[in-house]
Amino acid sequence: MLDPKTVKHVAMLARLEVPEERLGSLTAEMAAIISYVEQLKDLDVSAVAPLTHAGTSHDILRDDIPHEPLPRDSAMANAPRREGPYYLVPRVIGEA
Repeated sequence: MLDPKTVKHVAMLARLEVPEERLGSLTAEMAAIISYVEQLKDLDVSAVAPLTHAGTSHDILRDDIPHEPLPRDSAMANAPRREGPYYLVPRVIGEA
């Protein structure tokens, strides 16, 4: 049976703050969820094959075919700032 002490412990593990006035209703809600999940134990799943994924989607990406890279000047054409073959970006680490 689920009690408020267990709910407080689970909330602490999840790093959640549960106000005392909400503890009673949260305990009842969690007990209902656990009761529902308990019903799944009674299902006969012996004819169901194990799954590695719930969905049947497949990779829809194009084949990875090597090709010639863009020329450096074309790749850097829209760079707001550059110095030679390098992009110039704002410094994000302290001054050297």
